[in-house]
Amino acid sequence: MTEDRNLSLDVALDDYRIAFECDGPWHFSVNAGVGSLGSVPLSRNLVRDTLMNASGWHVITVPWDDWTTHRDRGKGKEWIARSSNKYGVCDLSASDLNDAPE
Repeated sequence: MTEDRNLSLDVALDDYRIAFECDGPWHFSVNAGVGSLGSVPLSRNLVRDTLMNASGWHVITVPWDDWTTHRDRGKGKEWIARSSNKYGVCDLSASDLNDAPE
């Protein structure tokens, strides 16, 4: 939940102002596979990301099935660190993420 309580976040790293939004097929108007180039995000997702960016958050949208696969294997922190590094947000390691989901 954001400070103003207007938006809920799937995974938030408050110290780094990074929000991970794990979007499944119901977040897209055209689904050619989650995360593929054929998916068109719903306007509500674009508004969400715009509002988050305006509030100083960096939003990383990831496929829901990718997140759950890593989380269920107990590799959630490593995956979050790797994803934040991949998207150039900041240089994190799993040990930096004490409060992140396993």
